[in-house]
Amino acid sequence: MKKEIVDAIASLEVDGRLTPDSVIEEAKNADSPLHELFEWDDGLAAHKYRVEQARKVIRDVKVTFTVDSQKITAVAYVRDPDAGKHQGYVSVAKVKSNVDEAREIVFNEFSTARSHLKRAENIASVLGVKDDVTNLIEKVETLRSFVQKDAA
Repeated sequence: MKKEIVDAIASLEVDGRLTPDSVIEEAKNADSPLHELFEWDDGLAAHKYRVEQARKVIRDVKVTFTVDSQKITAVAYVRDPDAGKHQGYVSVAKVKSNVDEAREIVFNEFSTARSHLKRAENIASVLGVKDDVTNLIEKVETLRSFVQKDAA
């Protein structure tokens, strides 16, 4: 991120805290380096927001599966690995019979978990509590590699 953007955001902190509303308020100024980061066409912004709402609705749908006589509640839809850069979700129920696609989805889930844990590790490093997070990342990476090898 450009230094001027980082500086503009940092200037909005009050006692080390920041709010989205303060960032938006600053970004309204056409001369602010934050201005170009936002969609100012209300119609287009409303559509983009509704797309985000639709994504949340899709992610929040849960179904109960019975696996080895155990009931498991899980999300009903996951990111479609075949969608590439496009939007798209696939039904977990439909995918579970396709071993290769199922492994790819599990691999993607572990990849997402790893990304979140790497962020946590960076924060933990700054805060001086990195070791436990690093160990967890290694375990997730082992599982991720295991799933990937089995897919090959």
